Amino acid sequence: MLLGPAGVGKTTWARAQFAAKQVVSSDDLRAAVGDGPHDLAASADAFALVDEITSRRLESGLTTVIDSLALDSQQRLRWRDLG
Repeated sequence: MLLGPAGVGKTTWARAQFAAKQVVSSDDLRAAVGDGPHDLAASADAFALVDEITSRRLESGLTTVIDSLALDSQQRLRWRDLG
């Protein structure tokens, strides 16, 4: 998991180290279900998709990197437990 404040380089680092399909980005998913990567109103849907995609990738034994602000400690714990 790559967790931390916006603008610190999580996404840049992840995309340099891993294939794009291996990185599950909450910002990218917010953009897919909302009005852009910073649409906080789309966060709940984006995080549900992060959970679903991550679960399915891990069940298949695929390398998976979660890239997210993840300010909610419970959310971080769920993702840690998935790993």
